[in-house]
Amino acid sequence: MEQAHTQLIAQLNERILAADNTRFILSLPKR
Repeated sequence: MEQAHTQLIAQLNERILAADNTRFILSLPKR
C-alpha cells in the first residue's frame, strides 16, 4: 500500500514538473 502511494505521488510530481517545463518553454521569447 505504501509503495503504491509513493508511486502515485511520484507520478503527480512528474506531471507537475512537465507542466512547469512546458509553461517555461512557452514563455520563452521566440527567436
